[in-house]
Amino acid sequence: MLSPGQFMALIKKNNSLRLRSRYLNYKAGFQVFVVLRPNRNDGSFPQFCGGETKKFVLSKLVPIEEKLERNWPNLLVTQSVSSLWKHEWTKHGTCAEIVEEVNDEIKYFNKSLALHEQFDIF
Repeated sequence: MLSPGQFMALIKKNNSLRLRSRYLNYKAGFQVFVVLRPNRNDGSFPQFCGGETKKFVLSKLVPIEEKLERNWPNLLVTQSVSSLWKHEWTKHGTCAEIVEEVNDEIKYFNKSLALHEQFDIF
């Protein structure tokens, strides 16, 4: 995940990068969400633990889709709104499936949203 500064540098570097303008109004100039990701004791983190068997199921997120669109948007116009959620689930969420509290899409994103609301990191 890019920091706000890194993201803005990317925008300046790539003039063809088009953003979903409705999200460009948060404290740092756009909305940012820090992903919930499992870490190992040495500071490294596992990635893409689901293989071919653990596919992202967008329909599981229907109950919280509006909240995700508001708080965890994909800013890139060239990608679907849900492609960022798919990426975060596939890369990080599948590695947390041994933890009952976050072991599927709805639990993972609900917990992420709850932590985002609880801890204002901006």
